[in-house]
Amino acid sequence: MKNYLKESAPLIKKMGAIMNSKEILVSISLGGENIRVGKLCFHVRGHKESASFEYDKEWLDQAEKFALEPALKLTQGAFHRGHEMRILAPRS
Repeated sequence: MKNYLKESAPLIKKMGAIMNSKEILVSISLGGENIRVGKLCFHVRGHKESASFEYDKEWLDQAEKFALEPALKLTQGAFHRGHEMRILAPRS
């Protein structure tokens, strides 16, 4: 078995930091049914932090769907926020 961490050490050293990510599944109880709304991810690389959110297709297909925040339009694709931004913004 190869030691991938050892083999990737030069790349990690070159990048300067390892990225850590945490994922939170967002759901809502609607009409007695739990429905997944989307996925919120937090990313940390060195001293930089960012976040992303993506609506779940099941939520986008719901007749009762609504945007969780005005900046999070009801569209497919991830919305990203870097440490320099105040709100999540669609990735261009």
